[in-house]
Amino acid sequence: MPTEARAKTVAFVSARGGTGTTTVATNVGVALAHYSRARTLLLDLNVGRTITDQLLDLPPDSGGTVVDLLPVLGELAGEAPGADVLDQAEVAHLSGLKVLVASRTADAATIPEDAVAQLLAGMAARADVLILDVPSSFDPSAFSALDAADRVVVVATPDVPTLKRTKALAQRLREAKADGAAGVRVALNQANGSKELSLGQIEEFLGEEAWSLLPVALDEARRYHDRRQIPVLDLAGPLGKALYLTALKLHPMKRLAKPK
Repeated sequence: MPTEARAKTVAFVSARGGTGTTTVATNVGVALAHYSRARTLLLDLNVGRTITDQLLDLPPDSGGTVVDLLPVLGELAGEAPGADVLDQAEVAHLSGLKVLVASRTADAATIPEDAVAQLLAGMAARADVLILDVPSSFDPSAFSALDAADRVVVVATPDVPTLKRTKALAQRLREAKADGAAGVRVALNQANGSKELSLGQIEEFLGEEAWSLLPVALDEARRYHDRRQIPVLDLAGPLGKALYLTALKLHPMKRLAKPK
């Protein structure tokens, strides 16, 4: 589905649940919308497992969801949804980020692969940056989203089981992408305080340096999950600053953040 304009598409994924992928994806989206002032959209594909609307404190009854759009996408017979459809479904965050939430009440289910392709085409045509929050279910629709991304960021926590899966996933994704290593990076999330391994041991095991490093920041992470503070907007602590720098690596900022 070719379009005249296409957003830079960045997918965030993890090799297993619980690594903070949605935390990283949402904060990067907020940072890009707020600091770069780029037209930034976030597509949440975590049907039945989404926490995006809660973390960003989005109005519960506004907009639609990916699940709500499935019948409409079916009627479009492969065509990308236009602004008239997406404007009704997307929810605007105070930062300027627009979000299409996977679901609020639906049970976990697979989004049809062709529906993902339609959404990507429609949303990429109306943004500068499109952020994808991809589930670790690795069904065909998830791989369709990952294949379409210009950059994939694999979010990992510093524990041995996750690192083993992360290394295998990153290698698989690099083999599938035309630009190989350049298109796939690892973000190491230490925010919840795990010190099972040192950074040197982690990077030696992965065979690469962590592209993004989120430091131990228990209080900041807790405040975000309690919906009291968005780290990348607050910038009072190390987690917010690291998330801002992660966003800066993905897209230039038009105005620099001023740490508090």
